[in-house]
Amino acid sequence: MKKFFLTIFFLILVILTTYIKNSTKKLDEEIYLTKEKIGFLNNKYDLIKLEYDYISSPEKLIEYYNLYFDDSFNFLELKSIGKIDFNNKNLIYYNLLTEINE
Repeated sequence: MKKFFLTIFFLILVILTTYIKNSTKKLDEEIYLTKEKIGFLNNKYDLIKLEYDYISSPEKLIEYYNLYFDDSFNFLELKSIGKIDFNNKNLIYYNLLTEINE
């Protein structure tokens, strides 16, 4: 009778150990996936924050322009910007302002 109870006891211990091991493995996988998502979101946050810091206002853009570029850009009038369309070997020029107003 004593052998029977010892056998049952060890069998229960083996089953519990297997169950605990599988549960721990699933938790580890969930933790890993959550850490990966957090890392991805942190990278996305850093990029968005960087974009916001550099392009948050026209004053900042002018400040960065004066700081880094030293008159290397030319200013254009909005009405001088257009689009060229190549349809069936024909060149068609569209003015940007006419497309915006339509």
